[in-house]
Amino acid sequence: MAEHDQRFKTLLMEFLPEFLEDFVPGRVERLDFSELEWLDKEVFSDPPGGDVFILDLVARLRHRTPQGDAEPLLATALILLEIESRDAVAAFRQRIYRYYEMLRRKYGCRVLPIALYLRVRVCHWK
Repeated sequence: MAEHDQRFKTLLMEFLPEFLEDFVPGRVERLDFSELEWLDKEVFSDPPGGDVFILDLVARLRHRTPQGDAEPLLATALILLEIESRDAVAAFRQRIYRYYEMLRRKYGCRVLPIALYLRVRVCHWK
């Protein structure tokens, strides 16, 4: 699974705007990808002695907040992307909420959590 996981992470990093356009089209027009930054994926539950969690991908970018007729206000937003196998769904629901909560606390901004569940089949040619 690790090989597939790495490939999907690389694809998501390269094509994040296109991915989001396909899967969350209502949000994309408010995101500014010109200053996209990939953040350190290590977060701590309760520093300095809490657990350490390694997230799959965390992107920081600008988010346009509608202001009526005025120019939109730019704010920071994070996109949390987690890649999971289909059999990990039940345990993952609690974990992604914990990740969301830790990122909100650490960065103090909006977080859009996205889970991408993979169904990987291995074909053996004869």
